[in-house]
Amino acid sequence: MNKLPEIFTGLPEGHFAMKSRYLVEVVENVAELSFRKDKKPLLVITGPSAGAGKDEIIRGLNSKTFRRIKTVTTRSVVRTDEVDRDPYVRLTSEKFKEQVAEGAFIEWVEFVGNYYGTRKLEVEEAMLWENEIPILRLDARGAWKFSVMCREETPPFDRVNMITVMVLPPDRHTLWARLMARDGGDLNTPDIKERMRIVDEYELGFVREMHFAVLNYENEQLKASKTVEEIVRRYYKI
Repeated sequence: MNKLPEIFTGLPEGHFAMKSRYLVEVVENVAELSFRKDKKPLLVITGPSAGAGKDEIIRGLNSKTFRRIKTVTTRSVVRTDEVDRDPYVRLTSEKFKEQVAEGAFIEWVEFVGNYYGTRKLEVEEAMLWENEIPILRLDARGAWKFSVMCREETPPFDRVNMITVMVLPPDRHTLWARLMARDGGDLNTPDIKERMRIVDEYELGFVREMHFAVLNYENEQLKASKTVEEIVRRYYKI
């Protein structure tokens, strides 16, 4: 279990420890994990912007223990897997920009023509949930930003014990295949080429800023979800 998967190619191996088929620890970040009983657990799930399987992993978590915090988007199209339980608050671009100007967002980003963001309102409400661990699904930059805010105890993150998990496919071929299956097209399709460029040049590097990476192999999503649950049980002692 010492050899890292292909998706880690180009990253400095000394930062990582392969713990199982599904789990990689970011050694120095895990060593710094500490928890206070008076703070609320918060699980951050991140990964490449498409093709990693973040939503699948979240759906596979125990719904009696975990609850997703809704984030905001201007994407009007509701995908098939979002119909029964829409994870977004959907706004027009004009309303989104208006709320940005009002300071409603902790973080926001424009990606492939749409805006996505996390509002203070939803995070503050999640701090009041009883017997449920809030989940934030963020892009890699947002997850890094929230980690910094947590370390610096910037409100509302002065009240949370945060664990960050980056969901990754085992290799780039799997990522390409998932993108093509979901969005259609091939490796020459402009949107897919742009997404892969962002993964290679930008997003993968953020894994060094997380606590854990969880490998999401094809047809093994539930095992990846169980790995996330094991992380939470071990460190939150629930």
